[in-house]
Amino acid sequence: WTSTTAADIARDAVELHEDRRGWERARATGFDLVEALFPAERNLGAVRDAIEGLFGASEREGCDTVLDESRREDFTGAALWHHSVRSTEYFSRWIEMKETGGESGTPAAVESEEEEEEGA
Repeated sequence: WTSTTAADIARDAVELHEDRRGWERARATGFDLVEALFPAERNLGAVRDAIEGLFGASEREGCDTVLDESRREDFTGAALWHHSVRSTEYFSRWIEMKETGGESGTPAAVESEEEEEEGA
């Protein structure tokens, strides 16, 4: 495919959805590309080393593992996790309101002062 616009991508997606043989060909091509571009033999060692490195003992005091330290330093991941949890909360409240036909009996979660300071 040479689609470059959203409309072209959508058109191609619909075409694949409607054409079973085309879908099967595209699927097989996708598997072939993954095998050619990301061979397990070449990449498995790097993946294994990265995992073992995350679970290794940390040299810093007060840190059980490098994984713990990595999680503490992952500000982007923490922000995404926070917003995912908040989205789930609001979706749950919306379902509750939809089912009861009224206001939610659940108050919005109040962020701690620490979270507010970090966000500022």
